[in-house]
Amino acid sequence: MTLGIMDSSVSNGATATRGQEAGRLPVHNKYYNSMDPSTATRQALATPELRELIFRQLHWRALFSAQRVCRSWNSQIRDSSFFQEVLFLKPFKHAPVERSVNPILAEVFPFFFRNNETVYPQCKDDGCTLGELDMIKNPSRKAAYLRPEASWRRMLVQQPPIRTLGVYRASFGPFGFGGKYVALQIREDRKAQDGARMAMLFELLCLDKTLTRTFEDVNVLWSEESANDHAYYENGEWLDITPIPEVMLVNIFARGCSDSDFECDDQEVVDGIQASYRSLGLTPQTLGDEWETTVKMWQGTWD
Repeated sequence: MTLGIMDSSVSNGATATRGQEAGRLPVHNKYYNSMDPSTATRQALATPELRELIFRQLHWRALFSAQRVCRSWNSQIRDSSFFQEVLFLKPFKHAPVERSVNPILAEVFPFFFRNNETVYPQCKDDGCTLGELDMIKNPSRKAAYLRPEASWRRMLVQQPPIRTLGVYRASFGPFGFGGKYVALQIREDRKAQDGARMAMLFELLCLDKTLTRTFEDVNVLWSEESANDHAYYENGEWLDITPIPEVMLVNIFARGCSDSDFECDDQEVVDGIQASYRSLGLTPQTLGDEWETTVKMWQGTWD
């Protein structure tokens, strides 16, 4: 049942005539035929059971918008496990076999998904930058996006949820090298209730000093295969990352003696986001106690 079918089924006698011509029985209920279509629609939408059937047929865009119609609609969608799962706000109770990337987030945060083969089977062009974020392309929306209560912050990045993350930064210069690796894993007793949400991914990438000290060659890697395409070094040796996390945030920073004037468009975007956080009085969310963290750091000089 869709809204279109609902509207046509409560129309006037002309609809019944068309139905009769098509071999269907006309409706003879006097009250039904004389009812104003808008009144019938309002009565249908005022019935929670009918709304439930309608909501279940909506595209995610329409379901997302329906939350903002009125309090009763918002409450019905918010209190339904089914709708919260569809909107990636709650983990699936019965996890599907195949991973499903959040299409809402992939559309407005494309940089984060450019290496995800589900979203971009041929891999998105390397020209994809943080400048393609909707909040950057449309500056008038930026403050709304950054509101603490903005719904994208609470959205799971995929279903079933991501439960292991890695943050890796390595720097190389003429005189030495250094690095840091942070492994994040959700606690075993919380796996059924939670996973990586977009606020966590966004703030790790744009606000965490591990990555943003110098925002140069930054990647968001989504699979073991793509993660293994990158070299991870610790003190000049291979860094043992086992197991490979479901998502890896990587920043490899290399400088020569003549690179002091290097400029990066993504760095400008990150600086702007950090400035907006400060001007709006926002504080990055801290990792909850549902996440276990392991940190490894190293530095040295060349022989």
